[in-house]
Amino acid sequence: MSTLSDLTRIFTVAKTLDSRALNLAGAQPFRALIARGLYDVRPKSHDPLIAELARTGIVVCENFLLSDAFEDLTREVDEYMGANVNSTVIQDGADEIRRYSLGKVDPTRFPQLAQWRSNPVNALVSGAERRSVGRNFDGGALIEHVTIGVDEEKANPQDNTHLHIDTFFNTHKVWLYLDDVDAENGAFVFVPGSHLLDRVRLWHEYLESTGENRRSRRIGDDELKERGLQQRVVECRRNTLVVANTCGYHSRSIGKPGTSRRALHKEFRFNPFSLALGSQRKAG
Repeated sequence: MSTLSDLTRIFTVAKTLDSRALNLAGAQPFRALIARGLYDVRPKSHDPLIAELARTGIVVCENFLLSDAFEDLTREVDEYMGANVNSTVIQDGADEIRRYSLGKVDPTRFPQLAQWRSNPVNALVSGAERRSVGRNFDGGALIEHVTIGVDEEKANPQDNTHLHIDTFFNTHKVWLYLDDVDAENGAFVFVPGSHLLDRVRLWHEYLESTGENRRSRRIGDDELKERGLQQRVVECRRNTLVVANTCGYHSRSIGKPGTSRRALHKEFRFNPFSLALGSQRKAG
C-alpha cells in the first residue's frame, strides 16, 4: 500500500490497519478517539432507555411484544424455518449458527416477520447511534438459530465464546429471543461499561495493532482486571429484547452440547467518520 492509501484507510470502517508504521505511531487508538469524538458531538437522546445504553452499553427489555403478537411471531418463525428458505450455516468452533435471511419475506404470509424487518427497533437504534436509521433500513434482519456443540475443554480461543470486540467504534446489535436463554444454551455475555474508552483500553488497542492485529480483538483477563470490569451473563425469558453496543466486550457462553436457542437478529454498523467525510454507509 502507498503512504496515501494507508492514511486514507484510517478514516474508513476497516477494523484494523495493515501499515506497521502507522500502527507503531498509534493510528489504531487515534482512530478510536476520533470516531468517539465525532459520535459525542452528535445530538444525544434523553430517553432513559437510550441513556442506559450509552452508560452501560446494553439494555434488556422483557415482554417486548404483546403476548398474542409474540405467539403469532413464533408460529411464523417455525413455519419459515421449516421451509428452510434463505438459510446459511456458520460453524463457530464446534457450535452451529444457522441464519435465515428475512430480506425477501412475504408480508402476506408472514406479517409479523415482515413487521420486525421493517421497524420496530429502528427508533431505539437511531437514538443509540445518534443518527437517523430509516424505517426501510432492516439491519440485515434474520432468524438466528444457535446449536451448542462444544464444551470448555474443546473451546477454540478464536471462536465467539471468548470475549472480543466487533470493532473500534460504537456499533449496535439487537436480539429478540424466541426461547428462554441461560448459560446452557449459549447466552449472550457482555461486560457493562467496556464500550467506554479509557487509557487501559486504548493501550490494549495499541498493543494489539502492533502485534497480532486480529480483525476482532480478543480480550484477556488482565484487561478486565485492569479496568475493574465484570462479565454479565444475560439470562432471560423468551420475548426479551437485548440491544448491545458491540464495541464493548462480549461473547457467547460455553453451553451444554445439544442445546439450542433462537432469536430474531439485526445489526447496525455505520461509518463512524461520516460527519467528517460527508458520507454514511454500512460496514461489511
